[in-house]
Amino acid sequence: MPDRRRSDPRTRGPRCGDAAGRRIPDRFNGTSRFNGTSRFDGTSRFDGTWSVEILTESGPCDRAYRYPVRIEHGQARFMGTAFVVQGSVARNGIVRGSIANGLGTADVAGRLGANGFGAGTWVASGALACRGRWRAERRR
Repeated sequence: MPDRRRSDPRTRGPRCGDAAGRRIPDRFNGTSRFNGTSRFDGTSRFDGTWSVEILTESGPCDRAYRYPVRIEHGQARFMGTAFVVQGSVARNGIVRGSIANGLGTADVAGRLGANGFGAGTWVASGALACRGRWRAERRR
């Protein structure tokens, strides 16, 4: 039987595999421009300060938080000291990243819109296993 992974366009690019030696598609192996570590030159249309509301839907985390997040050149950062925010916003508004504190890490995904609003989901692991959604509004 032919190896379909070699002919699948989603798995082309630098070789990267998991512990079992299986190939991981580029969009998951850290070469994607949405992985929170890549940068592009120039200003993103999403650059600026966003008010982000984080809502817990399950788990022992606090019910809601609201924090300012700053986006510069497509890279997100928290404007404070309580959390470490790593993430990126692609040119089409796709958000990927993580939020960490001393108790765990939450993976964040979603989308920002050109209309100044955005939404997505988050899933935390660590001492507090929680999940929920987030909403964002651009501040002028």
